[in-house]
Amino acid sequence: MRQRIKAFFTYALFWYGFFMLSRLGFMAYQWQFSKELNLEEWLLSCLHGSRLDFSMVGYFLLLPGLLLLLTSYTGGKWPARIISVYTCLLIPIISLLTIVDMELYSAWGFRLDTTPLKYEPEAWVGPSDTWTTIKLLLIGAALIGGSLWVYFQKVRPVFQAIKTDNWKSSLAFLLLTAAMILPIRGSLGMNPINSGFVYYHPNKLFANHAAVNMAWNLMYALTHMNKLSLPKDYFDQEKSQELFGQIYQEKGKTVKLLKNQRPNIIFIGLESFTARLIEVLGGEKGITPTLNQLAKEGVLFDNFYSNADRTEKGIVASLSSYPSHPTSAVIKYPTKTLHLPFLNKDLKKAGYNTALVFGHNMNYVNFRSYFKNAGFDVMVDMEDFDPSTYNSEWGVDDHYAFERLSEEIENLQEPFFTATWTVSSHEPFKVPMETVIEGSDVTSKFLNSAYYTDKSLGEFIERCKKQPWWDNTLVVITADHSVAFAIPGTFNSTDKGRFRIPLIMAGGALAVHDTLIHTYASQNDIASTILGQLDLPHEHYKFGRNVLTDQPNSYAFYTFINGFGILSDSFHIVYDNVGKQYIKKEGKVSQKAMDTGKAHLQMLFTDMDDLDKPSLHAEHQPEK
Repeated sequence: MRQRIKAFFTYALFWYGFFMLSRLGFMAYQWQFSKELNLEEWLLSCLHGSRLDFSMVGYFLLLPGLLLLLTSYTGGKWPARIISVYTCLLIPIISLLTIVDMELYSAWGFRLDTTPLKYEPEAWVGPSDTWTTIKLLLIGAALIGGSLWVYFQKVRPVFQAIKTDNWKSSLAFLLLTAAMILPIRGSLGMNPINSGFVYYHPNKLFANHAAVNMAWNLMYALTHMNKLSLPKDYFDQEKSQELFGQIYQEKGKTVKLLKNQRPNIIFIGLESFTARLIEVLGGEKGITPTLNQLAKEGVLFDNFYSNADRTEKGIVASLSSYPSHPTSAVIKYPTKTLHLPFLNKDLKKAGYNTALVFGHNMNYVNFRSYFKNAGFDVMVDMEDFDPSTYNSEWGVDDHYAFERLSEEIENLQEPFFTATWTVSSHEPFKVPMETVIEGSDVTSKFLNSAYYTDKSLGEFIERCKKQPWWDNTLVVITADHSVAFAIPGTFNSTDKGRFRIPLIMAGGALAVHDTLIHTYASQNDIASTILGQLDLPHEHYKFGRNVLTDQPNSYAFYTFINGFGILSDSFHIVYDNVGKQYIKKEGKVSQKAMDTGKAHLQMLFTDMDDLDKPSLHAEHQPEK
């Protein structure tokens, strides 16, 4: 009996040690975040994280526990063989997932779950140089090799030494194995354990993320995959609508920036163009001379933010004024996007001719169904270009895409609306240009690719300025999202710089120049703001508002995995939906502000759940 108990708890200790070592390795690898933690916080992350470690150990002990039950009749040799095979399968799998998680966190800012499975393999990790690859392989080899050595030298012999025993021993182990439900469930209360149980720090998100057991988190996500779960309502519907309505209630009169009400409109979304790239927004010098010049020629919004951190989320926010779901994306559901409002559709009703030039891979994350639902008159995608123009599997080199955009504009009657999103400043950052920013590291490659995109944009703008329609054209330039990993000074979801992007209005149709707008706004406000300039209805964009009024509501809402943030003139708050708490309260934060954030999230969840229920979204019915 003692031999079996020793084997059982030796195996439990082995896996607990593995998870604890993995946690410390994760924290060491993410030193840019963990260096902000003191020794006590390091220890508390390990201590609180032990709850999920014990839960995962409980799962791993189920098979060995049942095999130990049989050793009462067979001895330990052949059960030890089965447990060895079982362990030799688990160690490499968990180790490889561990090193993926280590690197993935740098780019995505959350622990490994099923999110990567929703994207093409190329999107699973951020860009990495040769040294990073070697480093990860060495860590993985050390973790696998070291774990196997410990198992075969210290753990397996304990199983092999087990002798046969009486039936009472097997009964005892049946009860012991059944008792694993306690650490697995992790709680004696009504609710079983979840990752929020180990969130202990009131404002340091990384400390909480470090406490999460990656293997447990992934397993939980896999078992809940494709479930669009809604949180418990924070308020009753009437209260939620009242708070939400105060955010988007338009006040005052529209401040007109245009010479006339029906300009041509060229919308351009720049891949990964964080504000840190742009000199006029306090960013890097010499990377974006075109954007710097356009900002002086037109209107620059210096407190503008992305809706989330992925291209597909930024596109939907910009074109449909629809916020990102914290654990999903509406673009994944074609029956829901069918009922979204679209800027191009509203402009088409006003007499505009519309075209989309999308150099990306249209088959990625349901782009095709979304843009088909949008109903552009002309739609050009990656497949309409010669393969020699492709910069990678992601899409077409930017200067080719801009050339095609110029061609399509020439075929459109005025007034026209065109939309395009660039791709070259996406990893692997390969551009058809002589290198300007030297260096083989990720930062240099990213800056060089951004320089190329800005250069391609500049060439396009110069072509436009030579056309007779330029004096009646508004150019709207923003980014699809910011980026966290490519420029030193990595930001996480609690830092406003993580989501800050440009919004520039330029073109001959502008009546003002060298104008700076300080109002806080986000991609969700683009459609309503443009329509407001044209005196066109925009009330159906319920998650956006016209920010160009003489009484603007300065407010920007963004989401990240299982959380959201709100920025305004006076405060910045960040809410973690796993820990069920505000993890950042900066500035003059009132209870109403915090309630408003929750109401905003509640309205988003409710609305997204109702999107494919036509009776509730009659105003967005697809055209017959």
